[in-house]
Amino acid sequence: MESTRSPGAPTLDQDQLPPPTGKKIGKIRASYLLTIESFELLKKDKEVMLFTILSVVANIIVCAIFVGLALAVLFFAKDAAWIQDLENNERLASGIGFGIFFLLYICIYFVTVFFEAGVVTIVYARINGQDLSFKDGLRNAQAHAGKLFVWALLAATVGMVLQYIAEKSKLLGRLMAYFLGALWSIVTFFMVPTLILENASISESIKRSGATFKNTWGETIIINFSTSLFFAGLMLVAFLLFLATLLTENMYIIVPAGILFALFMVVTTIVSATLNSIFRVVLYTYAKYQKLSDDFTPNLILGAIKKQEPHI
Repeated sequence: MESTRSPGAPTLDQDQLPPPTGKKIGKIRASYLLTIESFELLKKDKEVMLFTILSVVANIIVCAIFVGLALAVLFFAKDAAWIQDLENNERLASGIGFGIFFLLYICIYFVTVFFEAGVVTIVYARINGQDLSFKDGLRNAQAHAGKLFVWALLAATVGMVLQYIAEKSKLLGRLMAYFLGALWSIVTFFMVPTLILENASISESIKRSGATFKNTWGETIIINFSTSLFFAGLMLVAFLLFLATLLTENMYIIVPAGILFALFMVVTTIVSATLNSIFRVVLYTYAKYQKLSDDFTPNLILGAIKKQEPHI
């Protein structure tokens, strides 16, 4: 699926923006409004929820497989000589553990970006006036599976290297690792949309992703607000309500409340992740082509990510 500038979505020019009201919108209200607008787009393509659900289920299966294999090895080979060697060689055991965790990291990252590619496909098409199905999104993700895996491998490698530096370094090294991690996150913020919609190579996608962000919001940015803030508030309220039921010391109240709380957390996490993916595509479309879906308020999008004010 190549990126085309479809006339289906409106072009966002600075002179078309509504005039400012003079009253600065708060982060909480902005996050609420952004969630509502993202949800309006979600209602038009409810099938994108399936990608998030499948991503969660697939990652649970991946983790279960790794845990199952580890337990099987420990059970059936507990008396093997190489197991004894591992017990006596802490460095070797640590190296093998690091390698297994690295493989798990790659698998989880690949599963996540694979299903995110499906969301990107459908939401971008919706913004451009098209109506694609779940199969269309899945088909496009499968068409780019090879590049998505290479990207997962690269991203996991960078993440593990930065984590290793942070753990093994002193304060200055840790700060440098965190700074490089933040910079990497900014540069690759639009990586999946770029990789999928522009059909570019990994290296070219990284360049384009970074350039898209730089050209729109500057080299240094701050996430001003997002849908996550709204859902974090909901989760906090739900958690406090559940804690209140514990004070009753009544199991007939605590058990149902615990089940409802768990279900609420699962559903909220899935919806939040889906809306965040939608929001990322909306930001990408604005940053790349100055276009917005009719469901989104221009000033709200412009305020979602802002330049960091220079220190004088």
